Amino acid sequence: MRGSLFFRRLLGGILLAAVAALAVVIVIYFINSSRRESSPGGRSPAVDLALKSIHFTESAASVRKWELFAASGEYNKATDKTALTDIRFVVERDGKGGPVTVTSRHGEYVHASKNVNLQGDVIARTEDGTTFETPKVMYNSTSRVLSGNERVKLVDAALSVEGIGFDLNVDRRETRVHSNVTATIYPGKRKR
Repeated sequence: MRGSLFFRRLLGGILLAAVAALAVVIVIYFINSSRRESSPGGRSPAVDLALKSIHFTESAASVRKWELFAASGEYNKATDKTALTDIRFVVERDGKGGPVTVTSRHGEYVHASKNVNLQGDVIARTEDGTTFETPKVMYNSTSRVLSGNERVKLVDAALSVEGIGFDLNVDRRETRVHSNVTATIYPGKRKR
């Protein structure tokens, strides 16, 4: 009986020590997580300004050339670039036809040149239903050309083209695929 009482006290002491240790671990965890949350958004020291819901526009002679919408962005004054997330980039055409709309997960706007670099599930759509998919695309604001060196897939109602590297001239509605090109033509599907 006496041994049983000693054993119970020993187990009770071990249980109290375990509960105290668990409480200490939980308190330390919450202190560390609150420190992480109170830091300024986890931004790197190079970020000068962090914004949500960004909208850039380029116009020439009172005509809108393109618009860029992003869920968030971080501007770095030293490089004069804005890193963007969840992007919708709308490039207006000078001639007939509607705009080319490009979406991506990440990107970068270069303020000096007004060029846009997009990456991560890049999908572009024209108003007539033509789409192209690629991992990465660069938009040159001067030449108004979307280009990339990665694998690309271009699809419209009558044609499917795959290859590596491309240039898409927005105004002339021309696309050039650089290498390893395969194409499938669907006869009778072209709109006249």
